[in-house]
Amino acid sequence: MHVFQNSGTVTLIVTRPVFTTETETITITVADPDIAYTASNTICFSNSGDFTGCPAGAATVTTSNLIGITFAAHKRFLFHQGDTFSLPGTKTLFAGTQLASYGTSGVQPVISVGGDATTTTFWMQDSVTVTDLAFIGEEWVLSTAWGGTMYGEGRLFAPENHATFHNLRVRNMTAFAIMDDGIGAKNNFVASAIDAENLGSYFLYSGPSPSMQYSGVLDCNIRNVFAHGIRMNGGQFFIANNVAIDSVERSQITYRGLRYGIVSDSRFTGKGFYKNSIRNISDD
Repeated sequence: MHVFQNSGTVTLIVTRPVFTTETETITITVADPDIAYTASNTICFSNSGDFTGCPAGAATVTTSNLIGITFAAHKRFLFHQGDTFSLPGTKTLFAGTQLASYGTSGVQPVISVGGDATTTTFWMQDSVTVTDLAFIGEEWVLSTAWGGTMYGEGRLFAPENHATFHNLRVRNMTAFAIMDDGIGAKNNFVASAIDAENLGSYFLYSGPSPSMQYSGVLDCNIRNVFAHGIRMNGGQFFIANNVAIDSVERSQITYRGLRYGIVSDSRFTGKGFYKNSIRNISDD
């Protein structure tokens, strides 16, 4: 599982040793986002009106508040590096949406959200990509009420099929960072290069079964998470590779009812270490 960051054509050779070695070659074409999203489908946001680095011909919006913005389908929304934007309440990321950044400073734009235990900030439709941004919540408390018994059902992201999260910074959330709606199978989810700290409930929760079907968390650093770092309930395949998780209270990682579950090159610390579990895996 991999997130491609450059456009072009890639030849992927997959080898699986079973009783005999099976090899399959797959050609993958990675589109240039400046071609996939034309200027008419690109919107750049800036606090001060500095649109240096915004693709030529794109629409421009000077604002620091995203409350009135509609994240329309098959459009790219770019935020000026180094700026901060507030987003109270809930938004839908419609199918094919991309949230990313532009500029020359290299400093991730900040999206300031509530991050509380009851609000879902982004409901996502299919094929949404979120990359090169920081999401900072307004509160971080140890969550205590989910359905009257445990954690809050608020979440930063509620993904659907083909969701990609890459190079993000997440801070100060009582809500789940990523949690699906628990209704039906969700295909092809990947979270990579995410640095998350101070989470009042979970980093990633999926379930109940069938849940996220083919998914993975790669190259992520998750610190000071109160409950589970990652909890997968059901699905076909999940991999955690090069993931560091520090859990305050419950487990760093829990797999339940997966067909294939893999943990590799990962580091777990914190009170919850002894509570990690891998249960009911068909082929582990």
